[in-house]
Amino acid sequence: MAGAARVDFERITQVYREESGKKQLVELEPDFYDAANEYLKRLERETARASGENATAPKTQFLQDELRKARKRLEQIYQYRERKIALLAQSKVSGVETELKGITVQEQVLFERLVAALGDSRKLVFGGSQVAEQRVGVPRAEEKQRESEDAAQPPKQTASPPAPTPRKTVTVYVMEDVPPFAGIDVTYKLMKEDVVSMPEEYANVLVKRGKARVVEVR
Repeated sequence: MAGAARVDFERITQVYREESGKKQLVELEPDFYDAANEYLKRLERETARASGENATAPKTQFLQDELRKARKRLEQIYQYRERKIALLAQSKVSGVETELKGITVQEQVLFERLVAALGDSRKLVFGGSQVAEQRVGVPRAEEKQRESEDAAQPPKQTASPPAPTPRKTVTVYVMEDVPPFAGIDVTYKLMKEDVVSMPEEYANVLVKRGKARVVEVR
Protein backbone atom coordinates (compact mmCIF):
# COMPACT_ATOMS: atom_id res chain seq x y z
CA MET A 1 0.00 0.00 0.00
CA ALA A 2 1.42 3.35 -1.02
CA GLY A 3 1.16 6.70 0.74
CA ALA A 4 0.80 7.69 4.36
CA ALA A 5 -1.10 5.37 6.66
CA ARG A 6 -4.53 6.36 7.98
CA VAL A 7 -5.12 4.49 11.19
CA ASP A 8 -8.17 4.31 13.42
CA PHE A 9 -9.90 1.60 15.42
CA GLU A 10 -11.52 0.07 12.33
CA ARG A 11 -8.21 -0.08 10.47
CA ILE A 12 -6.39 -1.72 13.37
CA THR A 13 -9.19 -4.27 13.70
CA GLN A 14 -9.10 -5.03 9.97
CA VAL A 15 -5.31 -5.56 9.95
CA TYR A 16 -5.55 -7.69 13.10
CA ARG A 17 -8.12 -10.02 11.51
CA GLU A 18 -6.20 -10.34 8.25
CA GLU A 19 -2.85 -10.86 9.96
CA SER A 20 -4.19 -13.55 12.29
CA GLY A 21 -5.75 -15.48 9.40
CA LYS A 22 -2.89 -15.48 6.87
CA LYS A 23 0.50 -17.13 6.70
CA GLN A 24 1.84 -14.29 4.57
CA LEU A 25 2.46 -10.76 5.78
CA VAL A 26 -0.34 -8.30 5.17
CA GLU A 27 1.00 -5.34 3.20
CA LEU A 28 1.23 -2.22 5.34
CA GLU A 29 2.42 1.32 4.75
CA PRO A 30 5.98 2.07 5.94
CA ASP A 31 4.62 4.46 8.61
CA PHE A 32 1.77 2.22 9.84
CA TYR A 33 3.09 1.92 13.42
CA ASP A 34 3.85 5.64 13.61
CA ALA A 35 0.31 6.46 12.50
CA ALA A 36 -1.12 3.86 14.91
CA ASN A 37 0.75 5.38 17.84
CA GLU A 38 -0.46 8.85 16.92
CA TYR A 39 -4.02 7.52 16.89
CA LEU A 40 -3.52 5.96 20.33
CA LYS A 41 -2.17 9.23 21.72
CA ARG A 42 -5.19 11.14 20.40
CA LEU A 43 -7.49 8.52 21.86
CA GLU A 44 -5.71 8.72 25.23
CA ARG A 45 -6.17 12.49 25.33
CA GLU A 46 -9.84 12.19 24.36
CA THR A 47 -10.42 9.49 26.99
CA ALA A 48 -8.71 11.54 29.70
CA ARG A 49 -10.80 14.59 28.82
CA ALA A 50 -14.04 12.60 28.91
CA SER A 51 -13.07 10.95 32.18
CA GLY A 52 -12.39 14.35 33.71
CA GLU A 53 -15.87 15.52 32.74
CA ASN A 54 -17.72 12.39 33.84
CA ALA A 55 -15.86 9.19 34.65
CA THR A 56 -19.00 7.03 34.63
CA ALA A 57 -20.63 8.39 31.49
CA PRO A 58 -21.31 5.90 28.66
CA LYS A 59 -19.08 7.96 26.34
CA THR A 60 -16.15 7.66 28.76
CA GLN A 61 -16.61 3.92 29.13
CA PHE A 62 -16.87 3.53 25.34
CA LEU A 63 -13.59 5.44 24.81
CA GLN A 64 -11.83 3.44 27.53
CA ASP A 65 -12.95 0.17 25.93
CA GLU A 66 -11.84 1.34 22.47
CA LEU A 67 -8.43 2.36 23.81
CA ARG A 68 -7.91 -0.94 25.61
CA LYS A 69 -8.88 -3.03 22.57
CA ALA A 70 -6.85 -0.91 20.14
CA ARG A 71 -3.69 -1.27 22.25
CA LYS A 72 -4.15 -5.04 22.59
CA ARG A 73 -4.84 -5.60 18.89
CA LEU A 74 -1.89 -3.47 17.79
CA GLU A 75 0.38 -5.50 20.07
CA GLN A 76 -0.98 -8.75 18.62
CA ILE A 77 -0.51 -7.45 15.07
CA TYR A 78 3.17 -6.88 15.78
CA GLN A 79 3.57 -10.30 17.42
CA TYR A 80 2.03 -12.06 14.40
CA ARG A 81 4.24 -10.11 12.01
CA GLU A 82 7.37 -10.55 14.14
CA ARG A 83 7.08 -14.35 13.89
CA LYS A 84 6.53 -14.21 10.12
CA ILE A 85 9.50 -11.88 9.62
CA ALA A 86 11.72 -14.16 11.72
CA LEU A 87 10.83 -17.10 9.45
CA LEU A 88 11.59 -15.01 6.36
CA ALA A 89 14.97 -13.99 7.81
CA GLN A 90 15.79 -17.65 8.49
CA SER A 91 14.86 -18.54 4.92
CA LYS A 92 17.07 -15.80 3.51
CA VAL A 93 20.08 -16.91 5.55
CA SER A 94 19.45 -20.47 4.32
CA GLY A 95 19.74 -19.25 0.73
CA VAL A 96 16.06 -19.10 -0.16
CA GLU A 97 15.05 -16.18 -2.37
CA THR A 98 13.03 -13.90 -0.11
CA GLU A 99 10.92 -10.95 -1.18
CA LEU A 100 9.59 -8.53 1.40
CA LYS A 101 6.75 -6.25 0.36
CA GLY A 102 4.57 -3.97 2.42
CA ILE A 103 6.59 -3.93 5.64
CA THR A 104 7.05 -0.97 7.95
CA VAL A 105 10.25 0.94 8.62
CA GLN A 106 10.61 -0.72 12.02
CA GLU A 107 10.09 -4.19 10.53
CA GLN A 108 12.73 -3.59 7.85
CA VAL A 109 15.24 -2.86 10.62
CA LEU A 110 14.12 -6.00 12.48
CA PHE A 111 14.52 -8.14 9.34
CA GLU A 112 18.02 -6.85 8.60
CA ARG A 113 19.17 -7.36 12.18
CA LEU A 114 17.80 -10.90 12.27
CA VAL A 115 19.53 -11.78 8.99
CA ALA A 116 22.83 -10.39 10.31
CA ALA A 117 22.53 -12.19 13.66
CA LEU A 118 21.59 -15.52 12.08
CA GLY A 119 24.40 -15.16 9.56
CA ASP A 120 26.94 -14.48 12.31
CA SER A 121 25.69 -17.50 14.24
CA ARG A 122 26.10 -19.77 11.21
CA LYS A 123 29.65 -18.49 10.71
CA LEU A 124 30.50 -19.39 14.30
CA VAL A 125 28.99 -22.87 14.00
CA PHE A 126 30.11 -23.75 10.47
CA GLY A 127 33.59 -22.20 10.32
CA GLY A 128 34.78 -25.07 8.12
CA SER A 129 38.49 -24.79 8.97
CA GLN A 130 40.97 -27.38 10.23
CA VAL A 131 42.30 -25.94 13.46
CA ALA A 132 43.87 -27.24 16.65
CA GLU A 133 41.58 -27.49 19.64
CA GLN A 134 41.00 -24.16 21.36
CA ARG A 135 40.85 -24.88 25.05
CA VAL A 136 38.65 -22.53 27.04
CA GLY A 137 38.54 -22.88 30.80
CA VAL A 138 39.94 -26.46 30.84
CA PRO A 139 40.97 -27.45 34.39
CA ARG A 140 44.74 -27.71 34.86
CA ALA A 141 44.46 -31.31 36.10
CA GLU A 142 42.77 -32.29 32.83
CA GLU A 143 45.51 -30.57 30.84
CA LYS A 144 48.21 -32.43 32.76
CA GLN A 145 46.42 -35.74 32.15
CA ARG A 146 46.28 -35.05 28.42
CA GLU A 147 49.97 -34.12 28.37
CA SER A 148 50.85 -37.37 30.14
CA GLU A 149 48.78 -39.42 27.70
CA ASP A 150 50.36 -37.67 24.73
CA ALA A 151 53.87 -38.30 26.11
CA ALA A 152 53.13 -42.01 26.58
CA GLN A 153 52.20 -42.50 22.95
CA PRO A 154 55.06 -43.82 20.76
CA PRO A 155 56.03 -41.55 17.88
CA LYS A 156 54.38 -42.41 14.59
CA GLN A 157 56.69 -43.36 11.74
CA THR A 158 54.29 -42.57 8.93
CA ALA A 159 54.92 -39.57 6.75
CA SER A 160 53.25 -36.46 8.07
CA PRO A 161 50.79 -34.69 5.77
CA PRO A 162 51.32 -30.98 5.16
CA ALA A 163 50.31 -29.01 8.22
CA PRO A 164 47.24 -26.86 7.78
CA THR A 165 47.80 -23.13 7.78
CA PRO A 166 47.14 -22.01 11.36
CA ARG A 167 44.35 -19.55 11.96
CA LYS A 168 45.25 -16.23 13.44
CA THR A 169 44.29 -16.13 17.09
CA VAL A 170 43.42 -13.12 19.18
CA THR A 171 43.39 -12.73 22.94
CA VAL A 172 40.37 -10.88 24.24
CA TYR A 173 39.18 -9.59 27.60
CA VAL A 174 35.49 -10.46 28.11
CA MET A 175 33.51 -7.44 29.35
CA GLU A 176 30.21 -9.21 30.05
CA ASP A 177 28.83 -12.75 30.21
CA VAL A 178 28.31 -14.31 26.77
CA PRO A 179 25.79 -17.12 26.10
CA PRO A 180 27.60 -20.38 25.15
CA PHE A 181 28.34 -20.76 21.45
CA ALA A 182 29.94 -23.52 19.39
CA GLY A 183 33.35 -23.14 17.80
CA ILE A 184 35.02 -25.62 15.45
CA ASP A 185 36.26 -27.99 18.14
CA VAL A 186 34.99 -26.48 21.35
CA THR A 187 31.99 -24.78 22.91
CA TYR A 188 32.90 -21.38 24.28
CA LYS A 189 31.48 -20.49 27.70
CA LEU A 190 32.68 -16.97 28.38
CA MET A 191 32.16 -15.09 31.63
CA LYS A 192 32.83 -11.47 32.50
CA GLU A 193 36.55 -10.74 33.11
CA ASP A 194 37.72 -13.93 31.32
CA VAL A 195 40.85 -13.55 29.19
CA VAL A 196 40.66 -16.00 26.29
CA SER A 197 42.51 -16.74 23.05
CA MET A 198 40.27 -17.61 20.10
CA PRO A 199 40.23 -17.46 16.27
CA GLU A 200 40.27 -13.89 14.99
CA GLU A 201 36.85 -14.12 13.31
CA TYR A 202 35.19 -15.13 16.60
CA ALA A 203 36.94 -12.31 18.44
CA ASN A 204 35.85 -9.79 15.81
CA VAL A 205 32.18 -10.72 16.32
CA LEU A 206 32.46 -10.31 20.10
CA VAL A 207 34.29 -6.99 19.82
CA LYS A 208 31.78 -5.70 17.25
CA ARG A 209 28.94 -6.49 19.66
CA GLY A 210 30.66 -4.81 22.60
CA LYS A 211 31.08 -8.09 24.49
CA ALA A 212 34.91 -8.06 24.56
CA ARG A 213 38.03 -6.05 23.70
CA VAL A 214 41.30 -7.19 22.18
CA VAL A 215 44.24 -7.28 24.56
CA GLU A 216 46.80 -9.13 22.46
CA VAL A 217 47.16 -10.40 18.86
CA ARG A 218 49.28 -13.45 18.13
